[in-house]
Amino acid sequence: MNAETEVAYLAGFFDGEGCVTVHRRQDKAGHRLRTFATLIQATQKGRYFAVLERFQSRWGGSFKYDRRADVVQWQCTTAAAGRALREMLPYLMVKREKAEIVLAMQNLKATRGNRWVTVAEAAYEEEVARRLKEITARDSKVPVNPLHR
Repeated sequence: MNAETEVAYLAGFFDGEGCVTVHRRQDKAGHRLRTFATLIQATQKGRYFAVLERFQSRWGGSFKYDRRADVVQWQCTTAAAGRALREMLPYLMVKREKAEIVLAMQNLKATRGNRWVTVAEAAYEEEVARRLKEITARDSKVPVNPLHR
């Protein structure tokens, strides 16, 4: 499979089984900070997770296995998550809006560098987190097509 086909395939899988979100950063002592980090995840049922291994080999990240639910989860954060979203973006349909919002936040953070976060920047990141939750709530209310029952 060539690289473009693989990215398109992974984007399709991610559209159905993936998640785009942000979470509040913590310092080494566990204190919550004012800024957020990008987190993307894809989940697969069972112990055969060859597709998730393709995500990891392409973009890095790590696996979590939940024995009770019998699912494997690939997750990737911050810069690696941004690279994955940028590559998948042309092929995303369901997760496109969230990916664009998160990538815009990452672009803003890249221009900031290592300086302290301003109040306005922290408020913007809070707004991104709120907007992502709003999109998730909206999309979870989409009625199921009765032909697919």
